[in-house]
Amino acid sequence: MQALKDKIACEGRNLGSGILKADTFINHQVDTPLMMAAGRELARRFASAQPTKVLTAEISG
Repeated sequence: MQALKDKIACEGRNLGSGILKADTFINHQVDTPLMMAAGRELARRFASAQPTKVLTAEISG
């Protein structure tokens, strides 16, 4: 999804060791249009699996 890639490139921070800090637009000041678009894309990609639950986890520390 290009919009998410652009947002990460613009506002995400590489903390090293494979860690990407993206909390500014995912947790603190949620970019709702971006999150809706990401949700639609996830739904499209996993539609054939017919999931009944989605589990998310915030990792920090």
